[in-house]
Amino acid sequence: MLLKLRYVHAGAASELSCQVTCVQLRFHECAIQCVKSAGDGQARRSCTEQCSTPLQQAQTQVQQAVNTYQNRMASAASDCQERLRIDLQSLAAKGAVSEANKGAAAQDFMKCFKPAAHDGVKMWQEKLLPTLESQLRQFSQQ
Repeated sequence: MLLKLRYVHAGAASELSCQVTCVQLRFHECAIQCVKSAGDGQARRSCTEQCSTPLQQAQTQVQQAVNTYQNRMASAASDCQERLRIDLQSLAAKGAVSEANKGAAAQDFMKCFKPAAHDGVKMWQEKLLPTLESQLRQFSQQ
């Protein structure tokens, strides 16, 4: 499971890296034009700042998508941890805490978290990533 998540993260990072590189390339091309054509230092700074707007917007979009994904995973983990805590408290109240029961509770945690993790990866692949790539394409064309 963890290996699959790492693979998905690596693939998504590779796709995003390509889109971000296009936005960065446009920024540098624009900045070079500013240096070549803008007159004084202030005009160059102003021109370069305008060039950086799409890059800043792209960075913001990437960060928001990553935050959305991380928040979803953290929320799912928190919910499952709360269930685990309640289960362990219940076992303790019954005087039935044993290594076997702790192991079973940990397995229950994974049974709880695994579907949420799959849903999170699916959401990333089917919704967040395509939306983000589309936005980045738009920024690279500005």
